[in-house]
Amino acid sequence: IELRRAGATLLGRILDDGRGFAGGRSGGGLESIVARLAARGGQLELGPGPAGRGTLVSFTLPEAGSVVP
Repeated sequence: IELRRAGATLLGRILDDGRGFAGGRSGGGLESIVARLAARGGQLELGPGPAGRGTLVSFTLPEAGSVVP
């Protein structure tokens, strides 16, 4: 798990070394996370980890007040 700040943006990465994410239909949990981040100007990316092993979840979230609706 990695969290860091780049200016007024919080950047996060979560990497595991499991079987990976096969794509397909996402559950309600991922949809909820995407919606909550988007409502605050953020984004979520989900894909394979390095060398195609595991899963990498990355997100960006602007500092509160730095996004104009």
